[in-house]
Amino acid sequence: MKRNALIWIICVVLTLTFIYSGCTKKKQKSKELTLKEDLSIGVESDDERYMFAEIGAVALDEEENIYVLDWKDSRIKKFDKNGSFLKEREIQKGSGPEEASYITGMAVTEKGKIFAHDRNTSKILVLDEEFEFQHSFTIEFRTVNILHYSEDKFLALGLNDERIFHIFNKEGELLESFGESFAIPSEYNQYEGMSLIKLPRKADRTRDGKIFLLNIHKYEIRVYKDNKLHHLITHESDFFQPFKILKTRSDEEGYQMIRMRFPFVTVLEHKNRLYVNIMSWEEDSPHQLDIFENEKCVASLKTFALASAIDKKGRLYAVEQEDFPRVIRYSVELSR
Repeated sequence: MKRNALIWIICVVLTLTFIYSGCTKKKQKSKELTLKEDLSIGVESDDERYMFAEIGAVALDEEENIYVLDWKDSRIKKFDKNGSFLKEREIQKGSGPEEASYITGMAVTEKGKIFAHDRNTSKILVLDEEFEFQHSFTIEFRTVNILHYSEDKFLALGLNDERIFHIFNKEGELLESFGESFAIPSEYNQYEGMSLIKLPRKADRTRDGKIFLLNIHKYEIRVYKDNKLHHLITHESDFFQPFKILKTRSDEEGYQMIRMRFPFVTVLEHKNRLYVNIMSWEEDSPHQLDIFENEKCVASLKTFALASAIDKKGRLYAVEQEDFPRVIRYSVELSR
């Protein structure tokens, strides 16, 4: 969520009918999408417990307590399912065992243990259910994100020996690696040695262990089951923008500087429905939420907030950061 402006039209009940052309290039029958806000966490002033600088991630435990990573303020906050503040942990800047340079990700277990991820250094901080620091360790290769795997394990996303998923235990021991990197389009063959253009910035995992991973070069979602590639979900969309190298230059010492743009996509599942939320990189432009039923796109919605998590009832937890950062929970209704 690197844009400064994420605008969301706020109301208690927000009814939005999707614009069909955003969903697919092929004509099909539209559906009406209704979002009903039933919870908001975040204030502009007064109570610092509910204030955020910039929200980077949202996660739930088995009791559907809500964990919010404020990556700008380097804090993790916990709220109950009704939005009441429970506790928080500030992670100090530095290189000590309990410190990090830039916490950008977290993996929350069903019981509420936390693995916090420093993307700059691939350092992992382990916190128990009470947010008490246990220990930390550093992964030996670059990782871009982490996901919950079990109570004592997490899944790291990063390229190592041409594998992109890596299961670690809480002590930092690598247990298993799987998943192949993505093929590079011919136009970028000269950058083949760069690991960054072979995998996305994030992945998503369901409670039952299914993993969704977007191909950064086209609208194609890999679905993993039991740590093996099970099948692909493909789609055509005028909105989706693949990976792109925007600018290259050399500095004074001759090192090549490359500016890149990656698609940032969240994939959430509830029963037979997928929510694929694609972030727009254009300033002041809405993102797109594509809804799939039985892996066929049935609706699209332009939004100015990004879904980050989903609960057992299929309610979306979206992040909105325009006037002030907050987490909004929506129930979803989709009908003809």
